[in-house]
Parts: sequence; structure tokens; C-alpha cells
Amino acid sequence: MSSAFAVSAGVLAAAPAHWRRIPLWTVVRRREKTGVVGKPLLSVYRDHGVVPKDSRDDNFNRPSDDLSRYQYVRPGDLVLNRMKAWQGSLAVSEHEGIVSPAYLVCGLSPAVQPRFLHYLLRSEPYVHLYRLLSQGVRPNQWDLDYDAFRSLTLLCPPLDEQRRITEFLDAEAGHFARVIEARARQSALLEARFQQIVDAAVTGYTSSLDIPADEWTPVKIGRICRMQSGHPFPSENFAADGTPLLRGVNVGVGRVDWNDVVRWDEKRHPIPRQFRLLAGDLVLGMDRPWISGGLRVAEVEQRDLPALLSQRVARLRGNGSVSMAYLRRVFGSSHFKTSVERQLTGVSVPHLSGDQIASFRFLLPRLPVQKLVAAGLDRQERLVVAFSDRVWRQREVMLERRRALITAAVTGQFDVTTAHPVWTTTW
Repeated sequence: MSSAFAVSAGVLAAAPAHWRRIPLWTVVRRREKTGVVGKPLLSVYRDHGVVPKDSRDDNFNRPSDDLSRYQYVRPGDLVLNRMKAWQGSLAVSEHEGIVSPAYLVCGLSPAVQPRFLHYLLRSEPYVHLYRLLSQGVRPNQWDLDYDAFRSLTLLCPPLDEQRRITEFLDAEAGHFARVIEARARQSALLEARFQQIVDAAVTGYTSSLDIPADEWTPVKIGRICRMQSGHPFPSENFAADGTPLLRGVNVGVGRVDWNDVVRWDEKRHPIPRQFRLLAGDLVLGMDRPWISGGLRVAEVEQRDLPALLSQRVARLRGNGSVSMAYLRRVFGSSHFKTSVERQLTGVSVPHLSGDQIASFRFLLPRLPVQKLVAAGLDRQERLVVAFSDRVWRQREVMLERRRALITAAVTGQFDVTTAHPVWTTTW
């Protein structure tokens, strides 16, 4: 929430007197045109508005095989995700396409400028009202009723003033977007450079880490590690208390994530010892192994224990000749990905098999050098993470300022015709 403005209906009531207050239903009308073929799928994002679904790599919702019920969207239509309106997931579309039947699509009256309505309905006072009106047991099941939505009071300045506000916000928001994008590119370039260092280091080119040359021997994973696939624990026997099961959802990029935990009562349902994890084990998610941040592989630490290995996760335990921290870097290299990517099975969800893991060949130096390489890469990664965290914090500050600016402009907190450009900060 913006700290600059009180997010309540009172903000709307304080708008300029010459702005009309009208019911939203007078300028929006629901449209449910379906059966339109050959149009791209669209999605609604809180931060990005309506965008083509295939333009994003962070949307894992699978479209239906039958698109006949998907709704047609024209440029200038209002699109609203009822389940996420309380987060601000609604926008006026600039694209033609189709959206899920779960969305609402509305045509707009000529009495409103589409871009003004886009900014207004996504501003914090309105998002606050969507939260109040949405109903459901849990936040991810909250639903905004269309009749409640259309009954909201709309702030409606004269059309020429709407256009001035829109032009001002397009210009100012554009400055924010360009700086955010530039910083994101810097972060991405640094991450790409780190990936190059990893790829070089695990193939013997260690000069960037100030590590002397060594003798490197080609080996297979299966020769230096014992590999174990997880146990198929039946969900009907999950317990409220017991030993955590390490499932695919718990394997992140470089770390184990226990935000989503299920447990197993070993006293009632004993499990063979080979499924008990130990500190130093390497675990690898076998379904959808690569995500946007890299390969889902992590080293189990003492704080993660006790834990049991669940199906669709592979565990690797070294024979003493390999550093598991070094092996994690090998798995995170482009060489491993290139080697196995074409062999992945699974149509909708890529799957990495145990045989593919065990048969992977790579270069292995002596154990002391492995440890030096792993430690050097850890130091490099900490620098990358620190920079990325700083970029993320700056992004959040800029987005906060952008939200405050939009709220002030669309609720009449200041006159945009006399406003000076707010973009004066150097980041």
C-alpha cells in the first residue's frame, strides 16, 4: 500500500468538485463473445496489464484443450480477473485476443478515455475496494462479484482532462518503466556472466577464480555417486505431525524450500532407510527440472533434517571422491543442460530420468581443487545475489512511487497541467 495516501473511499470523495461521480455500470458493459478462432491467448498481470500469454515465461497455467468458450477481447476492452482483482489484476487491453472464461470482459462507453480508466481502476483506492468486495474462504479463492464491481462509484473528469491526465501518466510511468528495465538488464547481464564463469570453472578453466590448473579426469555421475529416486508416499496417509517429505515442490534453485510441507508418521507407516535424507545429499527435481532461475538442485543441510525422499526427486550421495557443493555447480552448468535437454521425457511436464542423470559425463579435478572451485563460485554468486537484491529493492521503491503518482493524478490530488515532471532521481 502507498504510504502517501489514505487508501479508502474517502480519497475518492475528496476528488475535485467538477469531476462527476457516476456508477461504473454507466460506462462499462459486459461482453461474452466466444467461439472466435485464430486469436492469441491473453493474460492479465497486476504489473503489466493485459499481455499476450506467450510473451511471459512466468505463467504456468495451462489453457484448456477446448478454446471455444474463451472470450474475445478487442483493443480498448476492460479485462478483469475476478479471482485476483483484489491484487489489481485488471486492465484495459491494447491487444486483440482471447481470455479464459473465468475472466470478465467489458466494452467501454465513449464517455471515458480507455487509458484513463485503465489507470483509475488499477489505482490503490479502487484495488482497496476490490479487496473489501471480494468474497471467499482463502485469498487465492476470493472472487469479485460482477454486480458488486459495476456498482462502484467512478470518478469521471471531463474528457479533455482525462486525456491530459493520461498523457502525463504515460510520460511519467514510461520513465519509471525504462529505468526499471535498464536495471533489470544489468542484473540479467551479471547473471549471464556468472553462468559463463560456472561453465568455464567446471571444465577446467579456473583462472577467473584464481585457481591454478589441475589434472581433470572424465567420469560418469553413476561411478562417483549412489543415486536414489524417491518413494511414492500415498497422500491418504499424510499426517499432521511427523517427518517432512521432501517433494519436488521443495527443491528450489540452490536451496531447499519448506514453505509447502506435508508429513509422514514413520511410527505408523515405517519407511526403508534408503529414503532417509542426510546432510550433504544432493537433491534434484525430476519434473520440470529447469525453471526461470536455473536447475532445481540443492544440497541438503542439517537444518533440513529429518526429512524423507519423495517420488519425482532424485538423491545423489557421493562416494568420498567428489564434493557435493562442486557437483551442484556441475549440474547447474550449461553443459549438463545441453547434454540431457534433448532426452527429456514428458509432453506437458518435462521429466528428467535417473538414467539420464547417472550417465552424464563431466570433468572432475582432485578433491581439494573441487572444494576451491565450489568456494570460489559461492563467492562470485554472493556478489551477484547482492546486486540483484539491490536492484529488486530499487524496483520496489520505484513501483511504490509510481503507484502513489497514479493515485494522486487519477483522484485529483494535483493538477497535472501545472505539475512538474517528478522524475528527478538518479538511480
